[in-house]
Amino acid sequence: MHEIGLLYQTAKTASRFAQEHEIERIYAIELEIGELTGVLPDVFEEYFPYVAGQFPVLKDAVLKLDMIEARGICEQCHAVYNIMKHRGICPNCGSSEKMILGGNQMLIRQIEY
Repeated sequence: MHEIGLLYQTAKTASRFAQEHEIERIYAIELEIGELTGVLPDVFEEYFPYVAGQFPVLKDAVLKLDMIEARGICEQCHAVYNIMKHRGICPNCGSSEKMILGGNQMLIRQIEY
């Protein structure tokens, strides 16, 4: 379950940010997570309170998730489509050759303090 490792890295990053900016308490962390990361949002939401509890500055912090659609552009016909919805196959021409445009990222969008 790589979600717990990612949660710890997120908590460490937020805690380090708080320390560097002399912030006493973080109220929320907003993450942008792409569909292609394989992250299960339910697991993130379930385990965040436990992980946050390991960092005093995150006590009672809230996790906000924004799931980003996996988008690709077909290298044959140049149609833009949802990779997950169409299982990696262009709905326009049937090609599996594509360039990923988004949905493979995970980043901290905002830290509320």
